[in-house]
Parts: sequence; structure tokens; C-alpha cells
Amino acid sequence: QLHLSASIGISLYPDDGQDDEMLISKADVAMRHAKTLGRNNFQLFSSEMDYFLSQTLHLEQDLRAAI
Repeated sequence: QLHLSASIGISLYPDDGQDDEMLISKADVAMRHAKTLGRNNFQLFSSEMDYFLSQTLHLEQDLRAAI
């Protein structure tokens, strides 16, 4: 017997972004939030998550610059 679970993050065009990279980034943030809530959850990206996204993007840029 196989049991599956899913954590899904959703971003919406055009409200959450105009290009695929931004939409995927925001969906990823929403998915990470869904994972913190437990199994079998989904979350729509919200403006409150924007702060977390900007911190993540800045960290990624800083790490790339450091390499």
C-alpha cells in the first residue's frame, strides 16, 4: 500500500507576477508555507509572503556574489 501527500503552493497570473520566474518563486514560497502547516495542504501566495520572498532572493544573490 502506498500513501501520498502533497504540499502545494499557488501563485496567480497576473496578480502575483508577469513572468514565469516570478510566478514560480512565489509559488515556491507558498509551498514552503504549506509545508509548515503539515501534510496535504495548499496555500495561495499572499502579499504577506512578499517579505519572505524578498529576503530569500537577497540571500540567493548574496551567495552567488560570494562564490
